[in-house]
Amino acid sequence: MFSVHAWPHRRNPGAHRIATYLREQDWDVEVCDFAAHWPLQLLKEYAQSRVTKQTVFFGFSTFFNFWNPVMNEFTAWLKETWPDIPTVIGGQSVCATPAKNIDYWVDSFGELAILDLARGFVGNTRVGIKFDMNYLGQRKVIKSISSYPAYPLESYRVKWQHRDFIQPFEWGTLEFSRGCKFSCSFCNFPILGVKGDYSRTQADFEAELQYNHDEFGVTNYYVADETFNDRVDKIIKFADVVDKLNFKPFFSGFIRGDLLIGKPESWEHVARLGFGGQYYGIESMNHASGKVVGKGMHPERIQQGLIDAKKYFSERMFYRGTISLIIGLPFESAETVKQTEDWLLKHWIDQSLIVFPLDVEDVFDEEATRGLTNTSDFSQNLLKYGIRKMERDPVKLEPKTGYYNWRMGGYAPTAVMWEHDSMNIMEAQDISYHLQQKAHHDFKLDCWHLDVHSYNAQQALLLEHNAQWPKIECIVNTNVTRDVINNYIDKKLNMIVKQGNQQ
Repeated sequence: MFSVHAWPHRRNPGAHRIATYLREQDWDVEVCDFAAHWPLQLLKEYAQSRVTKQTVFFGFSTFFNFWNPVMNEFTAWLKETWPDIPTVIGGQSVCATPAKNIDYWVDSFGELAILDLARGFVGNTRVGIKFDMNYLGQRKVIKSISSYPAYPLESYRVKWQHRDFIQPFEWGTLEFSRGCKFSCSFCNFPILGVKGDYSRTQADFEAELQYNHDEFGVTNYYVADETFNDRVDKIIKFADVVDKLNFKPFFSGFIRGDLLIGKPESWEHVARLGFGGQYYGIESMNHASGKVVGKGMHPERIQQGLIDAKKYFSERMFYRGTISLIIGLPFESAETVKQTEDWLLKHWIDQSLIVFPLDVEDVFDEEATRGLTNTSDFSQNLLKYGIRKMERDPVKLEPKTGYYNWRMGGYAPTAVMWEHDSMNIMEAQDISYHLQQKAHHDFKLDCWHLDVHSYNAQQALLLEHNAQWPKIECIVNTNVTRDVINNYIDKKLNMIVKQGNQQ
């Protein structure tokens, strides 16, 4: 199972989750991390050292559709060297990944789908496997979200093995549950409007944290949940577990800002849990724009609540609050964004900021969008939200250079050239670029890149009260990262391979 991630210092958690699930079903799976950043020749040597007559398939797990030429060269070599061993790729909106030499595509949460597919490989049959008919004659695609829904599951645990060579300064990725109780109009996440609490058990959560601490010294985690703080009783449930541990973990992930502000009784339990990295999808501080996307709390209450939350959590633990904005929502204008910028510079300069232009998928371009796991209500009902489609102009949509490059706005091949009464996509991109550059240079590192400090120090973080972190650029030190990857590659190539669980 090859883990593919754009950031060279990151392991793709999807590969390890699939590997854990298959091992629980008595399969032997080895994960190859940082695969996109290995030298091609060493990838080949690694594969040659592992493939046996019992090898059933080559798996690839992507993160946000990242792929690079090295991976295409590698998959071509795999197909040439072992033409009878199928290649499988999985991930969110995986069909939008520019991967080549792939036999099977598994979209979204893929535990159940990959198990059915693997059993089919062993039995040399594809009968009963639920392929998506929209790709008939072109690709063998499984849309797991509908055909093999892997939610809720009893466990979302990732159990590393010693052959993964996990280092204490690394951050794991953890799931408390899958799906979101909300249905924001701009959101294209796959599981929305979830009723009830289907989060994992306390015992399963405790076992994962204790094992990772005892075996690898890992205590820091990114949380994959779309909205962690959706229910106060859920926060209490997991904070009670942390209180019993013999170490203090730290978590960073999505915290819905208006919900946090509206339920101050949850703050104590968020702090008990150690959830100090808080990403707030505020989207807009213009009241009319916020209401359009289902976030109608008055901006003055939002702003004061964020100031209060920053003070509360900073006094109790290491805290990094990240405000995320979408530039270009209906009723947003250059003037309202400037007011937001002024507030941020006055009250949030000691925290972090992420800015995106409004991304509207062209759902009427069936060929371009069928590879997406889900499309937002915004995209499907443009006129309802006062969005008009403009004629596409590739020249005006030339991506900016530097830090602000992402699959948003004009960078998506399926993006709509949009306009409304107070802004259009080009203006939104220019404003977003300006603000993101300011965020990059003047604000602190966002809560999704706290592991940068870990890598630059090559040691576990000291997440203590009033911990002083240096202000650094939003990149990982290249030499340190290369040393970590080279060390990992050396261990992988030189480890003793045993039958079954390889150590």
